[in-house]
Amino acid sequence: MPRSSIGRTLVALTFAAATLPGFAQAETTAGKCKLQFTKTEVLPQLDGPAHVLILFSAACPNENAGKSDFMAGATFVSHGFADLTASSGPSRGYTALTKGGDEIYTRWEGRVQSYTAADGLMRTGFVGTWDSGKVTGRYSGRKASGVFTCHYVSAMECMLDWSADLN
Repeated sequence: MPRSSIGRTLVALTFAAATLPGFAQAETTAGKCKLQFTKTEVLPQLDGPAHVLILFSAACPNENAGKSDFMAGATFVSHGFADLTASSGPSRGYTALTKGGDEIYTRWEGRVQSYTAADGLMRTGFVGTWDSGKVTGRYSGRKASGVFTCHYVSAMECMLDWSADLN
């Protein structure tokens, strides 16, 4: 077979494999939502009133902020805890992003920080990273990792923005 035929055959096979259902194309995606804290428990620590553990559960409907329809309208649920001294400290937990038979479970960790906003008022937010664990449905076999930010807009709500590389 002439070289040009072999090259065209390889290109055709590569294109065919890349368009087969289930072939994982790498993509970058993003989402956002107003996270509602549905349960919180504050546990004061024995070393002083400025040190607390906060256990929480929160949920929201995911809004897609990326180029694809990745998990638009999915239910986002997070359970976690924060170990805070003077309103700052590490936080970690787990999330589930579910829509029909599509499910992505993640482990996340980050840092809660209080800061003075431009208007002079104290604000609290957190930033961190996350990695996927169990993935089912049309994303089965794929892995995702990314970053997130969350800025409180009230005592029981924060605006969550996340982005991810899905491989």
